[in-house]
Amino acid sequence: MISPSVKVLRIFAILAVTAMGACASGASRIDAARASDEDASSSAGGRTGGGVGGGGGAAGGGGARDSSAGSVADAPAAAAVPDAPADRAETASPPRDAATVDGGAPAACDGSACTAAACAPAPGSPMVVDVKTKGAKGDGVTNDTAAIQAAIDAVAGTGGTVLVPGGTYMIQTAARLSLKSNMTFKLAAGATLKAITSNSANYDIVRVDGQSNVNIVGGTIEGERSTHQGTTGEWGMGIGVYASSKVVIDGVTTKETWGDGIYLGNKSKDITICGAVADHNRRQGMSLVSASGVTVKDSIFKNTEGTNPQSGIDFEPNTGEAVDNVTISGSQFLDNHSYGLEFYCGAGPVTNVTITRNTFSGNGDLPIELYAGCTGNKITNNILSTKTAIGISLRQGANNNTVTGNEVTFTGARKGQAVVDNGTGNTVSGNTVR
Repeated sequence: MISPSVKVLRIFAILAVTAMGACASGASRIDAARASDEDASSSAGGRTGGGVGGGGGAAGGGGARDSSAGSVADAPAAAAVPDAPADRAETASPPRDAATVDGGAPAACDGSACTAAACAPAPGSPMVVDVKTKGAKGDGVTNDTAAIQAAIDAVAGTGGTVLVPGGTYMIQTAARLSLKSNMTFKLAAGATLKAITSNSANYDIVRVDGQSNVNIVGGTIEGERSTHQGTTGEWGMGIGVYASSKVVIDGVTTKETWGDGIYLGNKSKDITICGAVADHNRRQGMSLVSASGVTVKDSIFKNTEGTNPQSGIDFEPNTGEAVDNVTISGSQFLDNHSYGLEFYCGAGPVTNVTITRNTFSGNGDLPIELYAGCTGNKITNNILSTKTAIGISLRQGANNNTVTGNEVTFTGARKGQAVVDNGTGNTVSGNTVR
């Protein structure tokens, strides 16, 4: 865990090199290979890490996170201070082998209670299968994995709906729930899928792998971080989407997972997330590792803490992977241990991402930071509140991005800089400090 003193040194080092025209060293990425502990059907294997803490998909390289000299936008430069020490020791995320295959104001809702942002299409069929007709109990004790999977298999391909009534349904992480194409998986108000305690370093409670036209609507998906029996790994996901298309996650809360609330990998495309809440997950609120055509709106990413990177959302492609054509709007990034939004592009590109009209508050590190290789992105009209001395950081090699119309309020002892631009070709204008 990063100490407050190290964070302060690191932030002031970025400011200092900007003023001096020098280069300050940042944190380095430590690649790590790992063996999957998933069962044989999970199509997992070893891999080295890509994004902050890695991402999903093919083996990826790491990279160095370095601050470099550049121009300072929208505020005066700070005095020189010594270089900050490295503050991250990061590890890789799990492998996922590919299978065949504009938002409004910040939401004031909590998961399934958020109805204004509904975005899932209507089911394609009137067919409804209640999981209790397949033997699910929802009593918080019984292992309901097989019963719920039986309901999923019955609806698969029909355009119909699996209905999970109110209750707490215990899910075995080694088995998981595997959703199928052309279906809606609907959790009623008060319905929770809760992971059964395990020592597994790598799992999904709900997985969409090589599927299309899948809707996940409402309810809560809860991990087992507080009772987890292992001490290694960081890849217990609430919802994992791999090599899939046309997936909607609508009004779902993911919380207390050993890893990420939501994970998008293996060239997934056309993914829509609205009215979602990711709360107190251990590694990330959400990771975008290999995905295109993603829309996130009216959602909340908060209280992420436990193991690096500890951000609300992290863009983290591995070598040979990319993230592009993403819009995040009308969402809130609150009280995450590290960044609100982090773009790590050291192993693969992150391009054509629009971050607009979001709110950032209480995050332990910078609200938004872009690393080298992040190009052609737009950060506009966001409201940022931070106790650090920088609102938005563009590191050396973060080039040809647009940062305009953002409002930054500094809550610490001194006002800092709305934007620090250490890249080239960036358009930075109209950002204000309050």
